[in-house]
Amino acid sequence: EASVPVQAGADMAAVGNTVPALKNESIITEDMVIDGSVRTKSNLRVLGQISGDVKCEGSLLLAGKVIGDIYADSMRVQSGNITGNIHEMVVDNNSWIKGDITSGRLMFNGHSEGNMMVKESVEFRESARVKGNVSSECISMYNGAHVKGMIDIGGIEEIKEE
Repeated sequence: EASVPVQAGADMAAVGNTVPALKNESIITEDMVIDGSVRTKSNLRVLGQISGDVKCEGSLLLAGKVIGDIYADSMRVQSGNITGNIHEMVVDNNSWIKGDITSGRLMFNGHSEGNMMVKESVEFRESARVKGNVSSECISMYNGAHVKGMIDIGGIEEIKEE
C-alpha cells in the first residue's frame, strides 16, 4: 500500500480520489502538525506529524512522524518515524522507531532502538536493524537482519498486559 502525498487544502472528496482510502478513514496530510493527543474510532492515515499520544480503534497507517505512544487495533509503518511506545504492528523498510515495542505479533524490517516484547512471534526481515533486547515465543531472522541485544525465546511469562 503506497501513500500518496495530498495537496494542502484538499477537501475530503479530493482526498478520496488521490489516496486509496479505507472506509471511515481520517487523514492527517503531510503539511499538518498536531500538538496534542489524537483519538479516533475510525481508521487513520498519518502523513504529517503528531506530537502526542495516538489511540486508534481501527487500522493506522503511519508514513509521517509520531512523538508519543501509539495504541491501534492494527498498525503499519511505511517510512514513518516514531518516538514512543507502540503496540501490534508491521514495520516496513526505512522506518525508525525509538521506544519499546509491545505486540502480539511483529513483522519488522526497519530500524529500532528499544526493547521488543512480542507475545506470539517476531520476524526480522533483511533490512531490520535493532538495538535492544527481544523477548518472544518464536523469533525468526532473515539473512541480513541485525540485532544488538539479548534475545529471549520463550520468555512470555515476563510479558504482562497493561
